[in-house]
Amino acid sequence: MNYQKIFLTYALLMLSMSGMAQDLIVQPNAKGKLGYYDEDGNEIIKAKYDEAEDFIDGYAIVGKSEKYSIINTQGKVVASGFTYIAPFADTGYYLVAKGGKRKATKFYNGNKLREWGGTLGLMSYSKWSIIKHDGSPVCNKTFDEITDPHDGYIYVCSGAKWGVLDAENLTELITPTYELIGSFGNNDVTWMRASGKYGLISNNGEVLLKPAASYMRTTIAGTSMNVDPLSPLDDANGKYVVMIDNDASGLYSWRGEEIISPLKGFYFTRYSSGFVSGHLGSKSAINTAKKLQREGLLANNDVPGTDAATLRNSFVADIQSRQIMILDRGVYGYGAANEGDPFLIGDTINHVYTYLNHELKPVGSSYTWATTFKHGVALVGKDKKYGCINPKCEEIVPLVYEDINKYMTSEGYIGVKKNGKWGVVNSSNKVMIPFSYEGLFIGVKRKQIGLEEKGLWGMAEITPKGKKIIMPIKWEDIVCHTEGAAFFVQNPTDKLYRLFDLQTQNISKQNTQGYKKILFSNSGKLIYAQGENGWGVFNLDGSTIVPCAMENTDVAFQAYQYAQQHGFTSLTNNHVRTLKLMLKGSCNGYKIGDTIPETEWDY
Repeated sequence: MNYQKIFLTYALLMLSMSGMAQDLIVQPNAKGKLGYYDEDGNEIIKAKYDEAEDFIDGYAIVGKSEKYSIINTQGKVVASGFTYIAPFADTGYYLVAKGGKRKATKFYNGNKLREWGGTLGLMSYSKWSIIKHDGSPVCNKTFDEITDPHDGYIYVCSGAKWGVLDAENLTELITPTYELIGSFGNNDVTWMRASGKYGLISNNGEVLLKPAASYMRTTIAGTSMNVDPLSPLDDANGKYVVMIDNDASGLYSWRGEEIISPLKGFYFTRYSSGFVSGHLGSKSAINTAKKLQREGLLANNDVPGTDAATLRNSFVADIQSRQIMILDRGVYGYGAANEGDPFLIGDTINHVYTYLNHELKPVGSSYTWATTFKHGVALVGKDKKYGCINPKCEEIVPLVYEDINKYMTSEGYIGVKKNGKWGVVNSSNKVMIPFSYEGLFIGVKRKQIGLEEKGLWGMAEITPKGKKIIMPIKWEDIVCHTEGAAFFVQNPTDKLYRLFDLQTQNISKQNTQGYKKILFSNSGKLIYAQGENGWGVFNLDGSTIVPCAMENTDVAFQAYQYAQQHGFTSLTNNHVRTLKLMLKGSCNGYKIGDTIPETEWDY
């Protein structure tokens, strides 16, 4: 027998059927029922459906009397009885439901989403499952809720208990067991809650920290102790979490290792490169401090008093040595920016700032003003003289300057004042820009330096050869994007701001308009500009999204959202006029009963 010939014939038949399925057109008959027709109008699959979709890989979804089925290219039903069916994200499978109420619109993205945690499970159906195109189950379980895939995981709920599936092969990683569960994101660990208590779990279902705490902080900052459902753990905290229960908080690693055992009356609120800090919160802290003292873990050997003011004291703990220092009243911990940096504490009453090493011992001198370290440098001041120190708290820029700019450039250059004039030095105290300027500013995340001369401003960068002027010193004001993505200069004659091009060292040809005021959005991705006729929205390159015609920045942002929702890269004046009427809730400013002048009619 010629098996090769038989196989070739079968393959050609399958290819022909697949091509025919793709060419079938959904059309209604005279009674409004939908069926499938070829290009010549011949009915191939009988028109008897209320809803029908195109064939994909030889299968199509059809609906009749609010029930959905899957049919093949011969019109044969391969799976049926669903109250909901739709392609499941990009998995190649279908998400289906049986039972429950059907929504007015059946499309998956059109249904109301569960309101917390970004869950995409739909609330109106009783049981969900995932099936293949031929109707066979991918996962043999049904669920009350199923989320879209998130970073390789699908989160499922059954009987008010949450679990996790592998998004690639839909195998069960964590059996639905937990009241709440976090998302893994790009990590292999997340949090979970069982019987009202929080713990940690890995992506293979291993419980790393048994649920034992009433509260958990995954972000060691702010005031909220509760975690948000489906929120991931926070990498910014050095992969630590705080567990809080019965007036005690303890610090744990993501692997469930106890770093600092639960301390009654102590509340951890901030992680900072090998240190954690917080405040005392109850009288229990007194007995805890005595216990730490006996164990040799109280760095300054100082037990707080019993008055309410003392019990608001701050403390700092070193993660490696597990030593804890209770700070005096009015002294606060400001943190350490990088691993190995000393921890800055400051007495806000007496204006005394000190650095602590990882044994919580004071290092170097005390100062009347100081910053945490950045680029291996901290800015410090004493007796109205300013300079810089390295992480060993050694002076690298002597305290001889009259003033110091609180920001450094991204390369670590520092603005300082000498003999009434501003200049720039590096961390070795080498002068990079001479002391000849009346004013100076440095952006938070930028390398450009603003310079003032005779009341006018320009900008410079520092090269190996020294100062390089990149914006002529001739502007009344400069408005800078925090990361140097856009610059606006104010003309001293007409007082208007215009976009400046650093490449050409002139006004940008992309946008030559003048504006009364410039603001950058919180995201840093948009420019708000106030023109003659109102506020507008622009891209960072100066291209217009919303013309300057809006009442304020809030309305301008609404117009921007309108443009995004409707796919407009830029709104026309007609768009703006229509949008203003929509937002105002009236027609051309006229109300019912008013006589509209002929000039307002456009016929």
